[in-house]
Amino acid sequence: SVKLEYSSFKTSQEKEFNKLSERHMHVQLQLDNLRLENEKLLESKACLQDSYDNLQEIMKFEIDQLSRNLQNCKKENETLKSDLNNLMELLEAEKERNNKLSLQFEEDKENSSKPWYTVVNVELTSS
Repeated sequence: SVKLEYSSFKTSQEKEFNKLSERHMHVQLQLDNLRLENEKLLESKACLQDSYDNLQEIMKFEIDQLSRNLQNCKKENETLKSDLNNLMELLEAEKERNNKLSLQFEEDKENSSKPWYTVVNVELTSS
């Protein structure tokens, strides 16, 4: 009877051991899967971080370039304003000159419409 009891206990222990062993393997597989998933996530995170860093560099470069372009455009705009002001001054001076020439022309026209000869009273004396 003790042998039978021992045999039954041993069988029960073996079954329990097999169950625990199976569970252990199952947990080990789950753990391995989680580790793999974690590695993939870490790789993805590193890849995303690299992409983010690259985009940051690209944005910084483009912002610097656009800032320089903006400064150049502002300088060019100031130059064009100055040129325009100079041209406007020249235009005003030319208008004044044209007005003076027109007035002078009208004056000369009026003067030329008057007889250009004047009668001079000259007495002729015989000698």
